[in-house]
Amino acid sequence: MSDSRAKRVSLWVARRSPPGAGVARRSPLGLLVAAIISVALLAACAGTDHAKPPSPSPSNEGRVGTGGTPVPRDGVEVATPPTAPTPPAAAAAPPAAPAPPEPVPQVAAASLREVFPHVRVDAKAGVLEFDAIVSIDAHDPKKPSVYLETLACIADSKEYESLVVTKAKPSHVHAALLLMGLSPGTPGRWVWQGDAIRGIPPKGPRVKVRMVVSGRETPPGEWVRDLTTNTRMSDLQDGDEFVFAGSVMAGAADKAHYKADVEGCLVGLTTFGSETIAWTRMSNPESGTEAPHWVADPSLPNFGEPVVVRVVRLDDAK
Repeated sequence: MSDSRAKRVSLWVARRSPPGAGVARRSPLGLLVAAIISVALLAACAGTDHAKPPSPSPSNEGRVGTGGTPVPRDGVEVATPPTAPTPPAAAAAPPAAPAPPEPVPQVAAASLREVFPHVRVDAKAGVLEFDAIVSIDAHDPKKPSVYLETLACIADSKEYESLVVTKAKPSHVHAALLLMGLSPGTPGRWVWQGDAIRGIPPKGPRVKVRMVVSGRETPPGEWVRDLTTNTRMSDLQDGDEFVFAGSVMAGAADKAHYKADVEGCLVGLTTFGSETIAWTRMSNPESGTEAPHWVADPSLPNFGEPVVVRVVRLDDAK
């Protein structure tokens, strides 16, 4: 190419740049466009210095085909960028059998009304919820077995031996269950018959208890294991049987108090005799009578993780 033609190309490229824009201020896109145009003009002018460039004709320059493949320009081959080889298709894994869905009342969050601090209820749907957090660490290798006495308790009571702890008062949960149309029964208790101690199981309308973490419901028995048999509580025939026992009133008439508000047994595991909601199986908390054997399962969420305890009125509850 002659010097004069090269100068004209350079001047033309310079005119396409924004006025007053130096190299340092040009955008990468502008530099790329200028470089492409320069290469195209130099290729068109190659050959003889005095040959007249051919008349412009429709060109594919700049077009991109399906999948991002460049379309060749007229008279110029454009190299197709190499592509990674397509890996062989992996064998499809057989679909896992879905777990049967558990019938749960469809209750919109908006339908639950806070009737007491940390306690929400939808009386018509028969659903109650209260807020809690995981109160123990079931993942500490130095303490592989965390013994349990309750499933849900209040602060400053049995939280070191409970799955979750809550700020909700048991008496408030009791009142919310009354709003759902349930009548309390009686907690389980222990009586002496001669030299032997006998358990009298709790009574009351049946309820379903679920632990809800990130929207997923879990029976509390999934987080409880029998250390002697290595069996989960939920695998027992009665492992999911709970009743609204209603605790008891204790103290003198002028100083009577709701016993679960003091002892903290909101949802029971072992039978203290003051549970608001009780497991129907009797388990003595006295180690001299029955060796401790209920421990937290490693599937329990991490210490401090928020949990919503959901209590559902069953259809046959009266």
